[in-house]
Amino acid sequence: MHEPTLADLFGHYQLMKRDAVAEPDEDNDIPMLLYVGEGPLAENVPCEVLCIVVSGGRDDMCQCLAAVMAQHFIPHWAAICSDGFVAKHADVPPEYLRAGGLIEMAAGKLPGVRECLTITAADHDGHVYANSRTYWFDTDGDIWFDDDDGPGDKMSGPMIDVLTDVTSLWGKSKIEVLQTIMERGPFMN
Repeated sequence: MHEPTLADLFGHYQLMKRDAVAEPDEDNDIPMLLYVGEGPLAENVPCEVLCIVVSGGRDDMCQCLAAVMAQHFIPHWAAICSDGFVAKHADVPPEYLRAGGLIEMAAGKLPGVRECLTITAADHDGHVYANSRTYWFDTDGDIWFDDDDGPGDKMSGPMIDVLTDVTSLWGKSKIEVLQTIMERGPFMN
């Protein structure tokens, strides 16, 4: 996996956030972006790449991946850029340790939760990549990114699981993909 390319995608996502904040009459939120590539993500190796704007959350992203697999190709690699929240595990009360818990903590202005941009990626060869940058707004409404953030040591979680699951199917025929999905059962990511 070519990490400089993923870093560039993430840099453009940060600029997208900065542009959204700069528009005084617009909402500061930016959509989730799903990138999928038909071939390996490597320097100077051309491959078909799609960028899909996802309007919702994880379930909508999974539906977009399913549509790409059904209508275009099985991704060799996939990356998700998202605007959300982050908190240290120790700062999250037990009742919020579930899907949507951080959103509720942020809405309730509970301490320990911060807004952040994240990129999460996986490829068929088993490589994973994740990076995040927390941000805040000053009294003038300008956005500031935390320069101490960066690629983390922990590269696991539900988004990585979905991307790893999907990219593991690359190179299989449609029949083999269907067989694999049927073997996993109806509760596959």
